[in-house]
Amino acid sequence: MVGAVTFSCEQKELDEVNPSAGLTAESTGNATSANYIFQETFEGSSAFSGRHTQFGTSYSFQMATNPVFAGAKSGRFELRSSDGQVANGTRAEVIVADPATNKNRWYSFAAYFPAKDYAYDSGSEVISQWWQTSGSTQATSLRVRKDRLILRTGNDPKSLKEIDLGAVTKDSWQEYVFHFIHSNGSDGLIEVWRNGTKILEQKGGNMYNDKMPNWKIGIYKASWNSGSTETSKRVIYYDNIRVGNENATLASMTTTTADAPVTTQPEPAPTEPEQEPVITEPAPSAPSEPEVSEPAPSEPSEPETTEPEPTEPETTQPEPTKPSEPEVSEPEPSDSDKDKYKNRGHERRERKDRSYGYSKSYSRAKGK
Repeated sequence: MVGAVTFSCEQKELDEVNPSAGLTAESTGNATSANYIFQETFEGSSAFSGRHTQFGTSYSFQMATNPVFAGAKSGRFELRSSDGQVANGTRAEVIVADPATNKNRWYSFAAYFPAKDYAYDSGSEVISQWWQTSGSTQATSLRVRKDRLILRTGNDPKSLKEIDLGAVTKDSWQEYVFHFIHSNGSDGLIEVWRNGTKILEQKGGNMYNDKMPNWKIGIYKASWNSGSTETSKRVIYYDNIRVGNENATLASMTTTTADAPVTTQPEPAPTEPEQEPVITEPAPSAPSEPEVSEPAPSEPSEPETTEPEPTEPETTQPEPTKPSEPEVSEPEPSDSDKDKYKNRGHERRERKDRSYGYSKSYSRAKGK
């Protein structure tokens, strides 16, 4: 979801007086497709051949081999707050496309913002602009402020609208495609895609009632013209810069599907499959191990053995009931009863003896 606010022209952002007096028509010198007006992939020995460059130092622009979006090289732009002004401004820019000859135009590029050399800054800078006139901020420009990507557009310098396109992603390539119907009236149109996903459709006037715009890309920081901000250095890498005519399409302007040089695709292609098997191989092996491994069945067996163990003490508890037998046993009564029985036995014998003696004496007396 993008947000929009109305913006009044900042007089300090006045652009150069006449950036390209000799550029009056679109050029196809660098185009490699029927639908490309211009294309720069940085795969040659030089870049921006025949284009109007605005570089004030040796480091303003350099070819780079790392990072790259596609192929073997990219373009590195650098701007410092201490740089001298070029064309009345602190800039490192290139006029990529001459004034459009048709309202219907396509523009695309890939950008890489290194976190180390592109720190947060509350002051804005232009990284792409559709230039029309000097003495005023341009009707449509793409800029960065507070790590947010902002599209400023309109047809009146006093009431331009700012549309937030989202946070700037750092240390990662992002590809942007812009489709314009350049117009000062209600039939104007701007469509924006990021990495193939549409993030904006803006209708209405997007240029002043003046000549058709040309397209510039790079870094322009007006706040450094006569002042300073939180940071003093800006570095951006660009790759696959393209301008398409009215017959171009989103597919043709996107690197993954565009008719781009063959050298731009081999490098990304092998790296992706090499990483995929590395990830996919451990994925199947991980599930296969638990399926065959014995720990899984051993886990249920352990509780089975532990469950009878608590039952064993339950069987040992009935054994204490055996002490009840000694309660019924005779030892306790036999100890006391034996004495009684002995005494009673003596008494019986004594009686018997007495009775026997009596009977014997009686029989003797009777015999007499």
